[in-house]
Amino acid sequence: MKEQIMRALFLQERKNLFDQAFQDFNYKNWKQDKEKTTELIDEWFKFALISTESKKEARFKALSMNEEIFGALIQSTENLKWDENYLTVIKEYQADWFQVLEEALKMNENQPVLQNESRTMDILVRPFIIWSRNQLKQHLCNIDNTQDFILHESTINSVLHTLSFQLTQIAGRSFVLELNIAKALGELEGLTPEERFISFIEKKFVGHKQLVSFFSEYAVIARTLAERTMLFVNVTKETLDRYLLNRSMIIDTFSLHSSELIRIDAGFGDSHQQGRTVMRLYLANGQSFMYKPKPLDISLHFQELIQWFNDKGFSPFLQRNSVIALDGYGYEKFIEAKPCKTEEEIQCFYTRLGALLAIIYVLDGTDFHFENLIAFGEHPMLIDLETLFHNQVYHNVPDSADIEAQFKICNSPLGTSLLPILFHQDDKGFGLELSGVNGERQMTPYPVLSLVDVNTDNMRYIRKSQSTSTGNNRPSLEGEFKNAGDYTAEIVNGFQSLCSMLLQYKMDLLVPTSPLFSFNNTPVRIVLRSTQFYTNFLLESRHPDYGRDALNQENLLDRIWFSWLDDRIISSELQDLRAGDIPYFIGTPNSLDLWDSYGRCIKDVFTRTSMSIVEDRLRSLSTDSISLYSDWISSSIAGSSLGKHVHKVHAPSQNEKVMTSDYSPKPLHSENFLETAKILGDELIEKSVFSQSKRYVTWIGMNLNYRGQLYLSALSPGLYDGTAGIALFLAYLGKISKEEKYTNIALAALETTLSKIPVHLKFPSAFYGQASLLYTLSHFESLLGFNDAWSKRKLDIISNLEDSIDEDTFFDLLGGSAGVIHVLLNEYSLTKSVKTLEVATQYGEHLLKHGEKNNEMISWTSSVSPTPYVGFGHGSTGIASALFRLAAVTKNNCYYATAEKAFAHLTESYSPNYFNWIDQDIKENHDLANWCHGASGIGIGLTLCMPYLNSSLIPDIVQNIEIAVNTTLKYGFNKSHCICHGSLGNIELLILAGQALNRPEWVAEAKKQGNIALSYFFEHSKFKTGLPTALDSQGLWLGLSGIGYQFMRLHSLTSLPSILSLQEPLYKESSCTKRP
Repeated sequence: MKEQIMRALFLQERKNLFDQAFQDFNYKNWKQDKEKTTELIDEWFKFALISTESKKEARFKALSMNEEIFGALIQSTENLKWDENYLTVIKEYQADWFQVLEEALKMNENQPVLQNESRTMDILVRPFIIWSRNQLKQHLCNIDNTQDFILHESTINSVLHTLSFQLTQIAGRSFVLELNIAKALGELEGLTPEERFISFIEKKFVGHKQLVSFFSEYAVIARTLAERTMLFVNVTKETLDRYLLNRSMIIDTFSLHSSELIRIDAGFGDSHQQGRTVMRLYLANGQSFMYKPKPLDISLHFQELIQWFNDKGFSPFLQRNSVIALDGYGYEKFIEAKPCKTEEEIQCFYTRLGALLAIIYVLDGTDFHFENLIAFGEHPMLIDLETLFHNQVYHNVPDSADIEAQFKICNSPLGTSLLPILFHQDDKGFGLELSGVNGERQMTPYPVLSLVDVNTDNMRYIRKSQSTSTGNNRPSLEGEFKNAGDYTAEIVNGFQSLCSMLLQYKMDLLVPTSPLFSFNNTPVRIVLRSTQFYTNFLLESRHPDYGRDALNQENLLDRIWFSWLDDRIISSELQDLRAGDIPYFIGTPNSLDLWDSYGRCIKDVFTRTSMSIVEDRLRSLSTDSISLYSDWISSSIAGSSLGKHVHKVHAPSQNEKVMTSDYSPKPLHSENFLETAKILGDELIEKSVFSQSKRYVTWIGMNLNYRGQLYLSALSPGLYDGTAGIALFLAYLGKISKEEKYTNIALAALETTLSKIPVHLKFPSAFYGQASLLYTLSHFESLLGFNDAWSKRKLDIISNLEDSIDEDTFFDLLGGSAGVIHVLLNEYSLTKSVKTLEVATQYGEHLLKHGEKNNEMISWTSSVSPTPYVGFGHGSTGIASALFRLAAVTKNNCYYATAEKAFAHLTESYSPNYFNWIDQDIKENHDLANWCHGASGIGIGLTLCMPYLNSSLIPDIVQNIEIAVNTTLKYGFNKSHCICHGSLGNIELLILAGQALNRPEWVAEAKKQGNIALSYFFEHSKFKTGLPTALDSQGLWLGLSGIGYQFMRLHSLTSLPSILSLQEPLYKESSCTKRP
């Protein structure tokens, strides 16, 4: 067994084994294939993503070996067979983990599995549970009178339950692999899946030899289980010893009643510092408290600072928490969530939360997500303060406007994570909102490894989206959670009130004797990479492929060297990961140094102390910055709360003047439309964020992804609400106005878009993905002339679109194939590229394949909507418009026939009672008249389809267009000005239908509605964007760029294409005189 188990040794350990056994061993004389060694080294670093010589040298240095020794070692156990040089020294090898493994297996053999013991995966880790129980019992028995303070059996059982779970998480994938191998080989017995599973347990794990065989095969898993067991037992002993030492202080400080310790819930949060985790300790009388094996001085000083603000008169007062801070560890009173009693208490909760937000921001705090906040009645209680004074490791970054924008956001209250922000976004922009103010369940945007069909012979791991847990961070009243979105004013008020106090007492806080400087020498945690990043490494390292030979796991973990971090830091990260911990680092506010989890100092990691950063943040606080941050707070909270209702019709507020279609604005010349567009263009320039070189530009604003998640950040790159859409507006504004400043910033916005949509992105959408960039580039070339770089990028996009067809699960104009077909046909009309048309037809076939037939009707459901929609942006009308157009170009009648059957869905959805087309899952919104859903978009779609229809269909289509126009005139104006679901989008129907059906009165009505919008702007100095509560938006479909574009369209109806119908470019320039 020992020879096989020794495959659990890592490179440095194997070298040490040789160095200890053979003094002055000459690795040059090692019998090996030099060419093979070179090949293995190259494969190692390729897999580890280490490509630079400097990183390779850093890796060798961390291992204390050169390339020659490294190569000899990795060749020595190729194919899991030890080189003969090792065999003589293996027998002498000793290590703590190996001793634990041997002892645990021996104890397990001496305590045979009983018939009444459950046959589950826990059997696999039974030896380690037996060993741990024995260790903990002995430890407690060796301490006098512990039975008076600790109920041994129940306390030990409670911690071992946690250990068993943790160990099965480590060994589970190898266990399941062996189960499936046995099943495939026909080794299992029984009539049911459950019986066959039990037979697997009996044959493979109940007997001693079989268990030894498993651990010999999976040597690294065996080592990891032994090491984690040792750490867990040591940590538990430490916890019990500290409790006994501090018991009286704990009872007095937290006002507890004396009672025996009966239970320990270990594993709160992540494992750090050699297996240590936060624990909750329970007494027999039901009371409990929190044990934290880390310095709590930061929490103690924070309570003192809160009291300082209370003493200065802040109201409502901020609740303190009871803390015991000892040498490297401490205790906190357990805060249990409880409801509010009145609406006033809810308001006070959110006012206090705004104040805490201000304090955390000034103290440069981060990572205050929903698990770190408890709603204790009307008091928001922060329960983990370790990431205050959070210093950053700066490094050379690419020239990027996005980075500049994100830097501004991270150094604002949004950087605290207390406010809504999306984490873990996938390539389509879908993410998790885990902020301190949100605690609702969400589905992960990425597949999570999940165990299914447990305790059967079908047991297996699959990857699927999972629901997140809920938090205790939201206040409740009468059984109902009260969400932050309904109390934005209170949060902003609390933030502003505390900031006003900071302005008033700024100089008092900046003197060395103030409570601020009591933090100076306080240990604080420094988070260098996300916990999820480290967790992914740990999860993957438990795959059976990395469980047999430690070198395979070490090669995997070497991928962590693919980083800009200091090499000294990476070495410490690796050591923590190897131990199964999330890497942990601390610093102090007055130091430039960093300490790892083993207490080793890494000198001069930072360029500034975090205390100096906090001092500067306090000094720079002003009424202007408070105002800006208040707007960001409002936007982020409102956006998160209402994002999925962006398209909902909102009635005007009582104090808002409503301008109906009967309103007669002052006559305005068409030049007013252009001048207003220029005003909006100037506002975009004023609020822009440039990169250092000025080559790239972006904006900080609200992003809306395809699933309706609305969040504040640097803008996404797409056409819908991102930099591509803004670039398009500014490019046309430069063309129409003949002012180069708009063209220049348009080009910078295009550069940002080009850099943010990677060539490999498999998201074809015409509004969010690759096709949105293709559409934008086509228009830029028409405006500015041929550009070689743009032309090559277009070819790359078309190739990518061909590879991404199966990625489309949305199908509609906004997110899927319908929009892609329109964009590709635009490009085909300009270039006559056969390849482009071929890709367009492939998307057409994709739509045919996924259409759902119901008699003579075809409709499409999507991965985000189980109900088929009928609208233009979302639904059958938009899809039909693409298929009719594709049929006309390709002469393929299948597309035409399918589009006709999509029209049948349109007919099916029409309601004569409301003169509108109603989607099944939004029946209550019978008055929808928007581009995305409802009469306006459907009217646009029907107008676009007219040139391709048989003449027999035209009368019915014309009648439906007239209905759409009348319904849009009735419902489609005076709620918003945006082009997605507002007035300036709905005028597009009036323009297109008016021109197509020779109805000049409709075109005149479009201009009238434009004048109404202008009058509103002149009266209120702003437009109503398409976001809930009219949040600021710079984008094309929801914000200022789209509003400005439509004003230009009204100014020059024949010169600008209809972007709402994805119309092809109208300008034709022969050469490009601008920079790419």
